[in-house]
Amino acid sequence: LLKRIGFQRLNDLRAALGLTSTALLDYVRQHRGPDDVPTLSTGSAAELSSLMSKIARNKLISQAVSGQLRTWLATGVDLSMVASAFGFDPLAHTESDRGYSVYNKTGTDTGIRADVGTVQHNSSLLSYAVIANWEASEPDPRDTVLVTMNAIGKRLRDLV
Repeated sequence: LLKRIGFQRLNDLRAALGLTSTALLDYVRQHRGPDDVPTLSTGSAAELSSLMSKIARNKLISQAVSGQLRTWLATGVDLSMVASAFGFDPLAHTESDRGYSVYNKTGTDTGIRADVGTVQHNSSLLSYAVIANWEASEPDPRDTVLVTMNAIGKRLRDLV
């Protein structure tokens, strides 16, 4: 999709949506060389949570665009972070389960774990963005980060 629409159109849309700290900067690469941008993307929890809220409320560009994005997001299989609190089957969670629905997108890199999404229960919706980052040279806090992200997911489940 990115090769089809190009970075310029993506950046124009990003600007039109008011995203100033959130951007896709490059293609996914196995190795980043000295001539490549240093990271795949940047993100702001506030901007990403707002973006997910607009998708949930059919306010991102149009109802059709919002609906298509929800359909795509619902098929994500990484439920290891915030969404882990719902106990869903990673390969089969596009339908409501025990009255809950979650659609999300995760991101990982060295020293980064991020999960943005929306939790729905009946007519209640909560959109979230949880991002943890740490210096790669420090002791690896990944286990603590994932436990904390699960606890945030449980709190979201209780709130909706």
